[in-house]
This record gives sequence, structure tokens and C-alpha cells, in this order.
Amino acid sequence: MLFSGYRHILIFGLANLVAVAILARLTVDGFASLWCGYAALSAGAIDRAAPLAEAVGRADLVFAEYDTPDQAGHDWGAASPQYRKAALLIDEEVQRLAAALDPTRSVLIVTSDHGHTPSGGHGGPEAGVLSVPLVLRGEGVRRGVRGRAEQVDVAPTVAALLGVPIPASSQGRTLVEALEAPEPILSDLRRSLCQERTNFATRYVALVSPATTLPAGECSARSADADRAASDAAVRAARQARWRLERRGRTAWALLFLLALLLIGWAAHRSVAPSEALVALAAGGLGLALYQALMPAVGLAYTFSALNDDDQLGAFFATDMALGLGVLVVLLLLVGFRYGFRPDLAWLATWDFAVLFVLRASLIYACFGVFVRWEMPDPVWGFVFYLDAIVVLAVGLSSPFAPLVCRLGGRFKP
Repeated sequence: MLFSGYRHILIFGLANLVAVAILARLTVDGFASLWCGYAALSAGAIDRAAPLAEAVGRADLVFAEYDTPDQAGHDWGAASPQYRKAALLIDEEVQRLAAALDPTRSVLIVTSDHGHTPSGGHGGPEAGVLSVPLVLRGEGVRRGVRGRAEQVDVAPTVAALLGVPIPASSQGRTLVEALEAPEPILSDLRRSLCQERTNFATRYVALVSPATTLPAGECSARSADADRAASDAAVRAARQARWRLERRGRTAWALLFLLALLLIGWAAHRSVAPSEALVALAAGGLGLALYQALMPAVGLAYTFSALNDDDQLGAFFATDMALGLGVLVVLLLLVGFRYGFRPDLAWLATWDFAVLFVLRASLIYACFGVFVRWEMPDPVWGFVFYLDAIVVLAVGLSSPFAPLVCRLGGRFKP
């Protein structure tokens, strides 16, 4: 081990299960076997968790999970007193466990995989969802260090504490600034991280953008930070080159598609007077604005955090379809009462309403991509694309009933 004498590492997530500890022996890249344990605990379980005590005594790495705060966040939201109470309860549990550990032989790491929105839910880009604490305690940890880290930094930091190689696919960094050790060991950690990042960059660039130039040479302890920065820059350059190449192809297809829509729309608008064509176009724009304005009122948002439970996915998409159809009906009634309930004008207003969603979805496809391939597309714009596509599907399937709306509305027009 790089940190000889540290036998145990405790990593806490945030669970509400009966106390259980599972021990397993793992072999890491030919290194000596590593004893690992997992514990899922309920409130008060620290005092009676004999299996956990056994795991701490035998294992080199123990994971202990608490999900009480997460359940409280889903049920009541992060702004609720229930959420605060759950967090304080787990805080007391972690304090009791920390007091039972020998800080000269163990390292305690406390963190969470995500937060919650005030109303409950996670998965989106909200600050309260993305920002979580990361606390390290033990003799191998430098006291008083504050800073920022990413979740991908936890694995290489734990690997350094255990004295095992950094995971080959890791995209994080070892938090050397938070570790207390002689400088030769810290230098070796920097060099190891640099070498892992260089190896990763070599494989990544070869798969994503072979034409991208890679930094030459092996990592040295003296220039490890600079060499790692050069490898990371090559990864970013390869990613950007691949994005530019794919964006050109997507843009070409999107332009061809939009050109076909414009030709169809131009032919359709020629069937009515120019003033009526402008009315239909304005109605489509009003419909898109009304749809956007009403989204929060019906619980829709362009974020996964709006889905507080996986079971809500069907209802979420159904709400999106219902909102789009409801706005369309309102448009048809407004146009009909002002300009007459004519089927041709209703068809044209329906067309323009749907095409504006198609136009936005096409631009998103061209600029950001919408399918998971070699990299995850932008989740916010991807959400916009799929909700727009659902509205277009609903409007397209319901468009044959537009004349029926005209006929029913005409009965009420004086």
C-alpha cells in the first residue's frame, strides 16, 4: 500500500435497511487480494451492527449506505422539515460510527451521489442536485483542506489510499492536495495519475478522433501535472473534433428535412389569402408561447428532476401530449371565433403549430444531437427535443379531428 498501516477505508453514501455486512475478496489487476465489505444500515443500527463491526475488523474497504434522506427528499422535498430531520438523523449515526473508528488505521469518507430539488426529485442540472458534500477524515488526510472536487475524483483517491492502481477508465483525479504523506509518495501519486490519464487519452483519441495530436513522452514526477493537463487537453480536442464532424452531418440532414417542410408549408399557405396565411402562422407562434407558459402549471420542465419517481414517466409524457392538444384546441377556437370556423384555416393553423415544434427539434438535433452513442448528449436540450417530438406526435395523430373542432365551435358562434 502507498499508505502502509491503513487497513480500513469506510465510504458512506446516504439507506434505510436492516443492518447487514457482506464480505468479499477481490483481486485488483494481479495485486494482493482486497477484502471489501458492504453495509446498509437503518437508524440506530450502528449500536447493534455486529456484522458491520466484523467487516470493519476484517475488510480493507467497506461501503455503508443510508438512503433515509433520499426517501425523505422524494416524499417531501429538500425544503421540507422531514428532509432536514432525516439528514440530522443520519448525521448522528455517522458521528457514532466515526467515534468507534481508529483514525490512525482507518479513513472515513462521507459523501452523497446527489441532492434533491426543493419539491423533491433529482437527475437534472439544478445546483442543489449537483452540489453534495465530500468529507474525508483520518491520519492519511490533510486536516483543514477545503476545495472543490467531482464525483469522478472519489475512485482514484480511494485507490491511492488503498495502494491499488487507479481504475483504467477513470476520468477523475487523485485529490493529492487533501492527502497527508511524504512528498515522494505524493509525487508518485501525481505521476501515476498522469500515466493513467495518458493511457486513457491514447485509447480515447484512437477511438473518437484518430487525427488528434497526442502529447509525446512518458510522465515524469517533475512534470506530472503539466503532462496530465496535456493529455486532458488532447481528450477535449478529440471530443470537439468528433462533435464538429458529426454536427456537420446532422446539420445537412436537418436542413434537407426543413427544406422539405418549408416547401410543403409554402404550397399549403398558397391555398389561402396572404392575410389568412399570416393569421395561421401567428396562431402557431401563439400556441408555442402558450405551451411554454403553461408547462410549469402542469408540472412539466426540461429536467429529469421533474420526474420524482420512475413510475411517473408515463404520466409525465401523457401530460405533455395533453398540454399540446389542449393548446391546439384553444388556438382553433380563437382563430375560428375571430376569422370563421373554416376547415382549411384550421388545418393550416394546426400545421404551423406543429411545424414550429419540428423546427426547434431539428435545430436541437443539428446542434447537440439527441441519441446516446459515444457520449451523452446535452440532457436539457435532449429533454426539449423529446417533449417537442411527443407534442408533434400527438398533434399529428389528432389533426384529422381539426374540422370537428371547427364544426363544434361554429355552433356557438353568434
